Amino acid sequence: MLASYPSSQPILPAPVIAETGWIIAAVLGPATHAAFIASVAAGDFTVTDLPRTTGNASPSWSSVTPT
Repeated sequence: MLASYPSSQPILPAPVIAETGWIIAAVLGPATHAAFIASVAAGDFTVTDLPRTTGNASPSWSSVTPT
């Protein structure tokens, strides 16, 4: 699947960067976190936005019947 993308860089949705940074900082420490952020800033990843939805993207819970 990734072979179909023109970029040879890993593709990261923007929210994943924040979550990954938090995990890296908590588990591997501030130096590794700083290296990850520097890598993102240097363009080592292709950062993309998640697709936007319009209206209510949540399921209609009023139509769910309890069992």
